Amino acid sequence: MDTTVKITTVDEYMKLFPENITSRLSELRKLVHDTVPCVKEKISWDMPTFYIDKKIYLQFAAYKDHIGIYPGSECIEKFADRLTDYKTLKGTIRISHKQVMPKELIVEMILTR
Repeated sequence: MDTTVKITTVDEYMKLFPENITSRLSELRKLVHDTVPCVKEKISWDMPTFYIDKKIYLQFAAYKDHIGIYPGSECIEKFADRLTDYKTLKGTIRISHKQVMPKELIVEMILTR
């Protein structure tokens, strides 16, 4: 990602990446909107952020080798037994571009938020 470009929309953010990454981001974006239809999106902390009022449901960011999903530390703790195939940090799940997106799990995390 070119960090010198100031992005203001999720569409602009997604255009910064090659097609193989953009398609994964689009899939994730659609999943969020399908799960919480009234969710709004913005760029916050330089990444797509999905929220209602001030409550953040999910954030994500693309990197060279993975997509970072940020559902919050509570979700990471609650679903830890189902996240063993992914690298996790306190509030982050890293999904390698070689891994299948765990859609059902992501939906459950969004609904937990």
